[in-house]
Amino acid sequence: MAKEENPYTDYELTIEELADLPEGKYALYDIRDGISFEYGTIAGAESAPDILSRAENSLLPGDKKLILFCMHGTQSIAMCEALQALGYYAYSLADGYASWLRKQLVRQDRSTEIELALRESGQWKELLWEPFAEAVAKYELIKPDDKIAVCISGGKDSMLMAKLFQELKYQNVYAFDLKFLVMDPGYNELNRPMYLIHEDDIKAWRDFHGLHFIQCACHFTDTCSSCREDGAPVSKRMETKLLIKRLKESDPEADQNIMNSIHNVLKDMVVSYKQNGHICSFLDHYDRDER
Repeated sequence: MAKEENPYTDYELTIEELADLPEGKYALYDIRDGISFEYGTIAGAESAPDILSRAENSLLPGDKKLILFCMHGTQSIAMCEALQALGYYAYSLADGYASWLRKQLVRQDRSTEIELALRESGQWKELLWEPFAEAVAKYELIKPDDKIAVCISGGKDSMLMAKLFQELKYQNVYAFDLKFLVMDPGYNELNRPMYLIHEDDIKAWRDFHGLHFIQCACHFTDTCSSCREDGAPVSKRMETKLLIKRLKESDPEADQNIMNSIHNVLKDMVVSYKQNGHICSFLDHYDRDER
């Protein structure tokens, strides 16, 4: 394959340079693992964690520029070097998917368009807003003059909760003050797997409205440097999510049963648990008089 002169530096091109490429003259490949791709990717990208194998078997287009990206642009550079050695016009997206996400956060304001789409969406009303409003009323979660703070970690769940409370404030059914805070998620062994619950519905809503910048916050800890050589994430949370998905194949209510089992746990009867970084047992204080 005849090679043209590389117009980019060190196999890289920026988000702006990618936007200037003529449509149909390049192919965009997400080389992260399949789970990462499912969480969110750049519009038009194809999942290709096996791109080197495809290249070696001549399964990639030889007449287009191949634009590769990982999370932070480290693995994709190394992969581009390998692909260029095979004769492909391969380039790495500078700073990776994270750079693209940052650009999305500062792009033109789409709030009016999104608000309108939400109000016209049956999924928003039936799956999210109505159950939320019903729960607030049924369990009397809000009292007059309450001060409510929604802590936003940057992930889809906290951003969705913020939107629900914003809508509740807009409806003016309850008199309460509302503030939004940025927080450290504080994930631990207990709450990490619970993000599977209704996650697919939330992601479908996100993708339908093109809100690709909404991510699962804890997934940002799964960077290129925390992946095995075979591309599999080392995150225990990811492994747990896959396990729950497999369980749901035989028991559709598996996720809800897990939630119910946690809700019904009495901490004093747990064989052992962590508190302030130490392993504790209910035997340590079962005979203590708390009266």
